[in-house]
Amino acid sequence: MLTGRRILALSPHPDDVELGAGGTIARAVADGSTVWCATLSFCDESGDADVLAREAAKAARVLGMKLRFHRDHAFPVRRFSEHRQDVLQYLVDLGRELDPEIVLLPRPVNRHQDHEVVACEARRAFPKCTLLGYEQPWNDEVEPHRMLVRLEEGHVMAKLKALEAYQSQGCRHYFSPAAVVALCRVRGVQARSRFAEAFEPVRITV
Repeated sequence: MLTGRRILALSPHPDDVELGAGGTIARAVADGSTVWCATLSFCDESGDADVLAREAAKAARVLGMKLRFHRDHAFPVRRFSEHRQDVLQYLVDLGRELDPEIVLLPRPVNRHQDHEVVACEARRAFPKCTLLGYEQPWNDEVEPHRMLVRLEEGHVMAKLKALEAYQSQGCRHYFSPAAVVALCRVRGVQARSRFAEAFEPVRITV
């Protein structure tokens, strides 16, 4: 499923896709897929937008993703709901430009308001694509109905290296390498593999 595909990873904010799907992205790139990452906000209101932009670029290089971010398409953090139609149009335009087959997005049941908007509008913007909701336990309301992607140790190490790029975010508890690896191990047990990442199959198109 991940071999030789066109994949678009939607990241409401920097680090979201790396945390939720970094290992899967590393595996997909290694298997010959092209992965674009579209980040919708760099949290300009926080005052460290330039730092986050540099960190996101470094993380993308580690995982082999192509960044798709333009300042004039940035949305204010925690206020995506005020710009819902613009978010939808941005995603529609991305779909027309990149023609992805698979879209990685936040799971629809997510406590963060920006994530909820992206997950909702992505379902409208990409009606022909397979949509996979990546896991973020600190935001998710319920356990995902899982699709498990088996990972090798190298994929997990690439994920950790990408997360290391976010030095400004290292204080957050969910950035702990031990926590990241532990979740990959738990999902690996469920997948009968050493490591794995979990997704909610919002839509599967074959």
